[in-house]
Amino acid sequence: MAALEIIKFDRARPEPDIVDRVAEHILLGGVAILPTDTVYGLIGDATADPAAEMMYTLKERDAQNPLPVFVDTAEGLYRWYIRFNPDYQKLTDEFWPGPLTLVLPVWPGFYLRVGGDGRSVGVRATGEPVVFSLMRKTNRYLLATSANPSGVAAENTDIKAWLDKFPGVRVIWLQPGDFTPQPVSSVIDLTGDMPVLLREGAIDEKTLKKVVPDLTVRR
Repeated sequence: MAALEIIKFDRARPEPDIVDRVAEHILLGGVAILPTDTVYGLIGDATADPAAEMMYTLKERDAQNPLPVFVDTAEGLYRWYIRFNPDYQKLTDEFWPGPLTLVLPVWPGFYLRVGGDGRSVGVRATGEPVVFSLMRKTNRYLLATSANPSGVAAENTDIKAWLDKFPGVRVIWLQPGDFTPQPVSSVIDLTGDMPVLLREGAIDEKTLKKVVPDLTVRR
């Protein structure tokens, strides 16, 4: 059975000692399950190979399918060699923090452990207090993917039963008392000449097109 440590906490004002404890776990290459503004997220240090490897194992995910990353602000993207066309700042101004993932190209030197071909990464900013606190405490951007095996809807996943399939894996699960999963994030690809909606989630196509009229949809 997985070594699953469940910790109750104040979602609106995460206790500093709990943030410190989870931050230490993450900096040592561990992973945690945290509430986000959509579903529970599986979180790890985006600069740590052990965290990335564990997340791929838990997700049963192909390493060619890169892991998304949480960032604190759009302005901070450049710190991690993530390229962001300022023409699309209106998207981050309107929807960040929030349930919008942007697939962005990266500059040479990009070193986050996200898998894939190393040419792009999915990023979003969340207003979830504990995630933001952990980014500031660890001084890291965080690998962040839904806490479910690939191919199984997050809202249908029995997290404890899922993790029990991986003996020896230690996971910290922060549980607030009032968490209700919300629709997954919408995903826009900004790596090409035109913005492409890859997944319609919490923000619908019509709302996104009000901000980016030239948005096309992958069919």
